[in-house]
Amino acid sequence: MFTNSDGQEPGLDTPARFSNSTSKPHPYRVRPHQPAASNATANLVAQLEKDDHRVVRDTGGGFTVCKYGLSRYCKNPAELTAFAVKVGVRL
Repeated sequence: MFTNSDGQEPGLDTPARFSNSTSKPHPYRVRPHQPAASNATANLVAQLEKDDHRVVRDTGGGFTVCKYGLSRYCKNPAELTAFAVKVGVRL
C-alpha cells in the first residue's frame, strides 16, 4: 500500500492537490464566439448532417449547406428549413 507525503492513501479524496483552478485558460484552447442557435435550428442542422450534408454557420446568422460539391446559402433558419424540406430531409 502506498501513501503520499501526508501519510494518507492517494486517491480521489484530495482533488485540491491536482486542481488547476488558479491558472488562466490556455489562449489557444478558447473557441471563437458563435451565436447561440435555438434547439430547432440545432436539430435541423443535425438532421441535415445526418443526411450527409455539411452545414457551416457564418457570422451573419446565415448557413451554407454543401453536398457532392454543390452548395446553397440560406440567409436565416426559415430558409434553411425550406431547403431541408426541398431536399427531402425528415424533420
